[in-house]
Amino acid sequence: MFKELVLISAGAALLYYVFSKPKGRGRPKVTCRSSRDPNVKYEISPERQTCTCPDWKERRSSYALNDPRRFCKHLNICFENMNFQLPPALAPFEDMLQHFGLEQKGTPIGADSEIVVVEDKTRGGAETGMLAVRKNPDDDWVNVYFSSLRYGYNQDEDRWSYGNEPPYADELIQNLQIFKKRR
Repeated sequence: MFKELVLISAGAALLYYVFSKPKGRGRPKVTCRSSRDPNVKYEISPERQTCTCPDWKERRSSYALNDPRRFCKHLNICFENMNFQLPPALAPFEDMLQHFGLEQKGTPIGADSEIVVVEDKTRGGAETGMLAVRKNPDDDWVNVYFSSLRYGYNQDEDRWSYGNEPPYADELIQNLQIFKKRR
């Protein structure tokens, strides 16, 4: 059995990730310690995109395989720092997942969220993933995550925060269901 220990700085704490690959056909797995309680460990399966942490079990497990909202902070950190290859279906979200891995955060989810893949003309037609999240069903604000950036949109005022809008803003507002629910 092959094992590798990776130490990742998380502010004042160190997160311990132990990668182990069984001989033969066993699936690789990663064990990490909780950043809050070093006596608690979580098992991560990069291949199945699962984690045993409470956030993943209670909030993320219902999302389909290859949905970026499935990624808790442990999965994001694992893919960012352990050199696991993202599945091709997640390639449009690679920049976003990498960003949250570096920030040591899970992919944002809320009371309402929606993902979309667009053909990014600024990147030669490559597919780029976007995530729109409303934290609270009564909230006027929707956050749109594009690459490593976050944009805020107020539906009641029909404006982007600080006048800063993401690429394809008009198409997003017209086509995503999350924007239609409060109108």
